Formats: sequence, C-alpha cells, structure tokens
Amino acid sequence: MACVLAGSGCAGKGSRFEPGPAFPDSLVQERTLDIHVLRDVRTIRLTNTTGEALPAGRLWLNKWFSREIPEGIAVGRSAAFDLGEFVDEFGEPFRGGGFFAGLDPDDLVLAQYEAEIDGQRRLLGLIVIDGRPQ
Repeated sequence: MACVLAGSGCAGKGSRFEPGPAFPDSLVQERTLDIHVLRDVRTIRLTNTTGEALPAGRLWLNKWFSREIPEGIAVGRSAAFDLGEFVDEFGEPFRGGGFFAGLDPDDLVLAQYEAEIDGQRRLLGLIVIDGRPQ
C-alpha cells in the first residue's frame, strides 16, 4: 500500500498555470527603449520614460516567460507585476524566489516587449536592473 501512495503522490503533478505562447523567434529585436525594468525579489516595476506610449502587447523575460500587458504603459506611467504571473509555453511560472522559496530564483537578464506598432509586430528591448539584495 505504501508503494501505491508514494507512486500516486507524483502522479498528476502538472503546471499551475495555463501555457503561454512560445517566444517569437521570427522577430528580431529592433531597438532598446529607455524603459527600465527594476527587479525587486518577486516583482518587477516598469517606468515608461520615453516620449511614446507602449500599446497593448506582451512582456517577455529571458526569451522564455511572458505575460500580456493588455492596457499598455502610457508615457510617464509605471506598472508593477509579480514575477509568478509570467509563464512559459508549458505553463511553468518564472521562479521569483523569496524567503520561503523551495527552489533558487530564476535570474532576470533580458526583458523585451512585443507589440503591434505601425501595423507590424515588433520586438523592442528594455533595460533590466536587478535591485535584489546581494
């Protein structure tokens, strides 16, 4: 009986979230915007310091995890997101870490924004700043 229980404990372990799309490898990053993505352990904060609003789109982290940004980010505005809201194409979330985390956090090394601009899908780079305590 113990073997059955031990075996069933692993069965059914699936992802906690709906799968997201795969990274659009066909898009090439065009330029880097003056928008900082500041990481603070389990959250990121973006501030649009450019002269143009970001339309609705998708924020990509490390060319793997993503989240829709349906409202976009207006000029001079900030937005904050929990890193656990970013999922990969298999439904696995970005590991943000934290005091009670069971696994090491994922590093954040690249942030890109995918959106339709001037009638074309575009991929734009953002500036990543890791504000976690070292």
